[in-house]
Amino acid sequence: MPYKPGPPPAGLNNVGSYQVSGQPYISGSTTLGPNQEWYCDFPYVTRTIEVINESNTVLRVHFNSTASSDPGHVVRDLHFAQIGAVSSSNNTQVFNAKCTRLYVSRTTGGASAASFKIVADLTGIDTQRMYPLSGSGLQT
Repeated sequence: MPYKPGPPPAGLNNVGSYQVSGQPYISGSTTLGPNQEWYCDFPYVTRTIEVINESNTVLRVHFNSTASSDPGHVVRDLHFAQIGAVSSSNNTQVFNAKCTRLYVSRTTGGASAASFKIVADLTGIDTQRMYPLSGSGLQT
């Protein structure tokens, strides 16, 4: 049977997977309490992720859990992005990153629950094809 070239499959190193508009994905929470952590498992590898803080408390966004093998490492070593309260000019952060999971946490500040939205642009790449995130600023 002769070889018939076709479109390359969706993959981590396939440029076309990131050039086209992605599948929209929206999630979030209205119940994140003090010292709590929330995570989102995306159904496909992300292209971009926007985190919108809709509460009066500062949030942290990170790619590993604060309960990793070295407790507090994500927080202690500042391996997170901080997103300001809704009243600030920096209450939204966009990440141009490929990942399959994202964490949002908060400190002890404030008694009321924090609320936020996650708006992601997904590729067609299956999450099983994603490699583990590691490196400076991502250690567990």
